[in-house]
Amino acid sequence: MRTLDKKAEKVVLGWREWASLPELGIARIQVKMDTGARTSALHVEAFKRVPGTQRARIWIPAGHGAGTVEAEVDILGYSVVKTSTGDRERRPKVTTEIRIGTLRRRIEVTLSRRDSMVHRMIVGRRALRGRAVVDPGRTFLQTPRDGRLA
Repeated sequence: MRTLDKKAEKVVLGWREWASLPELGIARIQVKMDTGARTSALHVEAFKRVPGTQRARIWIPAGHGAGTVEAEVDILGYSVVKTSTGDRERRPKVTTEIRIGTLRRRIEVTLSRRDSMVHRMIVGRRALRGRAVVDPGRTFLQTPRDGRLA
């Protein structure tokens, strides 16, 4: 087995972790690492384009009865994504910073309704590439199980 030098060490994540999205005002959200998905996806309750701009207002549930967080984002474009049911869906794409334990990364995220999904955000392999590996048999390796983030 090849060993990684100090410079190339990667963060080991559980298949489920707590994360924050500070640019969107999300202090904590439970995320699922999904190496089967190329892109990351975030649940939004509503999405409204700002007329005459490449921006939109989005509403994200804060979780645990804490209401909804409203943010304004730059729309990079749209991606056609194959959903978990095999359908193709056109989704707006944005970038934001994600923080999971010691991992800090700017990632692309598609926005969609994930009402029927257990996890309101999935982190796809593009977001993890080169910086993290996932232990599929473990959870909360970088963050406390109770979700308290430093």
